[in-house]
Amino acid sequence: MAGGCRLRDVHLALCLLPELPVGPRTFLETALGRALARHPRQAEQAFRQFVGSPQISDLAHALPRGLAQMADTREAFVQHVLPAMDEEARFQTLYRLVRADVRSAEIVSVLLAWLRDHHRQRGYTPLLGALHNHPAVWKCLLATGRLDRRVVTDFRNYRSEPSERIEETGPPA
Repeated sequence: MAGGCRLRDVHLALCLLPELPVGPRTFLETALGRALARHPRQAEQAFRQFVGSPQISDLAHALPRGLAQMADTREAFVQHVLPAMDEEARFQTLYRLVRADVRSAEIVSVLLAWLRDHHRQRGYTPLLGALHNHPAVWKCLLATGRLDRRVVTDFRNYRSEPSERIEETGPPA
């Protein structure tokens, strides 16, 4: 990844990721994310190539790691890579950007549009939960003055649902 972001290197990294333990996996995800963030045209090609495949999730997980470390590439990401993503990859990437506390004018604008366009649709509640847990990103959204009132109301009324414990309730019947 150090020499660029060649598609064959992306393929190799995506093949290796599921096999790695947590530490090396995190390292490789970060390296992949930085390479994708540095080379938006190649990232765009990678996302187009993997649309609908299980590897899209790994790409969507890696890219925010790189964008978190490289603020100067966020505008190119929004212009080139985000439009190349399908809805699922876009949601996963935005969700992970919020969780990584990645903030820039371009990304905040995309988050505002996504929340407005996906009001109470699939992914809306998990993204509200991520915003609830990352108040700095929420404050950036509020500061724009362009946040839809419905979203603000939903955010204020948001209550995380306790996770079910299989140990206590047993397996589903």
